[in-house]
Amino acid sequence: MILSIHPQIRRQVQKAQSFGTVYVATILFAFHWSLVAYVNSTYLSQFVSGKIVGVLYMIAAVLTIGALFFIPRALRARGNYRLTLALAITETFLLLGLVIAPSLYIAMPLFILHHALMPLLLFTIDIFTEERIGK
Repeated sequence: MILSIHPQIRRQVQKAQSFGTVYVATILFAFHWSLVAYVNSTYLSQFVSGKIVGVLYMIAAVLTIGALFFIPRALRARGNYRLTLALAITETFLLLGLVIAPSLYIAMPLFILHHALMPLLLFTIDIFTEERIGK
């Protein structure tokens, strides 16, 4: 006897599986972000005071807020998949730049851009989550 699965049940199972994938990716991404933030702030505090590191975080926060005003336009122009891919590639290059930065004056702007970009990337991943659960 061949079991036939109702198409609606099949769609629900596929949606649940894809939601699980996005959920796990989000958790791993959050761990990645927190680990990089800890390592970078500890590294920078060896060269500058804790107040300067705090200022760098504040600058990144202001940049993030500014970028959040423009992200709807970018989503309409490029779509969520392309925007997420572009942000992820940019994030990769920023982290590579932090690894090989020859001076603190190059590392600090990369640090700011990294921390400004991460919430945008999480925002686009959240859009994938909303699509999977059906809003």
